[in-house]
Amino acid sequence: MTTPTYLAFFLPGGMEIWVILLVVLILFGAKLPGVARNMGRSFTEFKKGVKGSDEEAPPGLENDKRDQIENNKREQDENDDAEKASSSSTGKRGS
Repeated sequence: MTTPTYLAFFLPGGMEIWVILLVVLILFGAKLPGVARNMGRSFTEFKKGVKGSDEEAPPGLENDKRDQIENNKREQDENDDAEKASSSSTGKRGS
């Protein structure tokens, strides 16, 4: 026998794959939603890290860069507070 023909006897065919998937589903079916949820959260955190949209400066940055990021965040928070205050002061007045 040649090697490719010999290996073909040990590879699962279509029916065997369906049986294996059914057994895995029966054994681990209750845990699959939690696994999928955790994978989704991990993927979301990974995308945030790649985009650099973290609001906190990583501890490995230089002090100047970290201070700049923290100042930008503080200014953004102050602007948000000012917008909320101006929108609440221009609200409806009772008659």
